[in-house]
Amino acid sequence: MNPEFEDYKFHNVYEFAEIISGMVDYETGFWNYDKQQFIDAVRKYNKISLLHIYIYTQLLNYYNKEYSKNGDCFDQDEYDKWIEIGNAYGVQFKSKLKGDFYKWYKKNEVVFEELFQYIKDEVFFILFANHSFLVKFNKIVADEIKDEDRIAELTFPKEMMNDDGTVKRARIPQWAKDAVFHRDHGRCVFCGQDLTKVYTHSNAVNFDHIIPLHKYGTNDPCNLQTTCEHCNKSKNDREDNPQYKYEPWW
Repeated sequence: MNPEFEDYKFHNVYEFAEIISGMVDYETGFWNYDKQQFIDAVRKYNKISLLHIYIYTQLLNYYNKEYSKNGDCFDQDEYDKWIEIGNAYGVQFKSKLKGDFYKWYKKNEVVFEELFQYIKDEVFFILFANHSFLVKFNKIVADEIKDEDRIAELTFPKEMMNDDGTVKRARIPQWAKDAVFHRDHGRCVFCGQDLTKVYTHSNAVNFDHIIPLHKYGTNDPCNLQTTCEHCNKSKNDREDNPQYKYEPWW
């Protein structure tokens, strides 16, 4: 069976990744998002992860705020940038720029929504590999889960929640295990132990929550990391000090 590949363009994608990374650094919470998608991603492992939801909605929020506040600061160059990005992804804007940039943005808001559907996957591809980013991101998610007002607003089904307001454990599907194992290069993120079983068969693979469920972590693939059995049993509540070193290409 041939592997599936995505034809990613990576056009300006690092600019978008930097926006999302900056928001997470400033602990910007979720807002203006699909609440049912959020609930589904929290309760069980979903390929539309919480990070996908965050990237998509926050890019829309960011540019709507930026252009509404500073629309008069943008001109033909900004318009040309978006036309070029749209062409790269096969997305066509509805109208040409005439005067106020924010008015042009609002006329093309649906087009931006379509465009960011493509871009979110590429930003996810980059940020999912950044473990320190994932730790900070999952802390934002945990704050959302333990916020009583937010919980009331989201109306989580009672059967998915424990009495203390934390999320019940869900079975980890094989696709999520495969993705996390591949991302972590088949090594324990704490001690670097090789878990591929190429050289030894004695190292058991554990899939551990970055933010533990009892500390308002979620059943989301972005909240998983690969550990050996020893580190998994001895790490207790440590979540922000894994080794996670990167092997140079040469």
